[in-house]
Amino acid sequence: MPWCHRAWPQLWLAETLSSADEARRARCALGNDARPLWLSFTLDDDALSERPTLRSGETIDAATETAVDLGCCGIGPMHIAAVRQDLREAGQTIPER
Repeated sequence: MPWCHRAWPQLWLAETLSSADEARRARCALGNDARPLWLSFTLDDDALSERPTLRSGETIDAATETAVDLGCCGIGPMHIAAVRQDLREAGQTIPER
């Protein structure tokens, strides 16, 4: 990893992800870096369903499960109520603002 990436960031932020696979690739790109990873997904604006989905068509549940599996420390903003419920069911939480 280049020296400039080691010196300053206190956490990693991967934003506007459209799929769980992009989240996995972001985590993989960081190698063994132990700093926290925060993820932000985008929703499909054209999807007409009761539950929002990612642009890939994946559910918020799938994105949340991937974030938990990756040891993600922050996730947002997506459909925050659904994410909080998914995390509670997984035995994890994200801070309230």
